[in-house]
Amino acid sequence: MLSGEILSRTRGQVAIELFALISALVIIFLVITVIERDRNDMIYRQRVEMDGKRVAEVVSTEINTAVIVGRGYSHRFSIPEFLAGNTGYSVSVNSTHQFVELSWVGGYYLMPIITSNVTGNPLIGWNSVSNENGKIIISPG
Repeated sequence: MLSGEILSRTRGQVAIELFALISALVIIFLVITVIERDRNDMIYRQRVEMDGKRVAEVVSTEINTAVIVGRGYSHRFSIPEFLAGNTGYSVSVNSTHQFVELSWVGGYYLMPIITSNVTGNPLIGWNSVSNENGKIIISPG
């Protein structure tokens, strides 16, 4: 009878140890999953910020080039529909304070321009910029 009691205690102890090991592994997996999700979110936010900076630079460069080249300059340029693949945004030119503002949910980016004589705002897709007698005009298309 004594060996039967020892055998049942050993089985019970093994079951408890196995349950404790599986529980520890599940907790470790959950912690790693949460850390990885936060890391992926941070990387995506950085991609959106970098893409926002790039688009603001494109618009600013187009305006500044039109100013520098002078009268008669005209050029078409395109800005993407989304930042980093799927983040919507808006872009506007603040000619009073001389900057291009690009904003999205959770952030914005400002890029300076060298003139306050700008009319129009770029739209998503194709735009044209022209210098007509010193006045910079941005229009769709």
